[in-house]
Amino acid sequence: KQIGNNFSDSILEIVVNVVDKNSSSNIKETLLISKDDEAETLREFSYQVKKIDPDIILTKDGDQFLFPWLLYRAKINKVESQLLSALNREPNQDFMKQKYKSILKT
Repeated sequence: KQIGNNFSDSILEIVVNVVDKNSSSNIKETLLISKDDEAETLREFSYQVKKIDPDIILTKDGDQFLFPWLLYRAKINKVESQLLSALNREPNQDFMKQKYKSILKT
């Protein structure tokens, strides 16, 4: 699914390209994350990010749109703690909660 313009668009599929900076082809692996429902898709994405443990996450409009959208949809599906844990390298989630506090407000 292409990134929508509306936070209400549900997330049913996420494509992750794992890049190896030392490889000539760069893309080491492509993961297609698609589950039966949005909550499961977001949980699997969170699991894969933790498993890959990337040093850098490159996205198009990540801080302005993609991460807020992922967090908003995770909040709607009550899986925001799993996503925050996966995206934050620090054991304490306070930084991510502060950064996205307007989205995570109850």
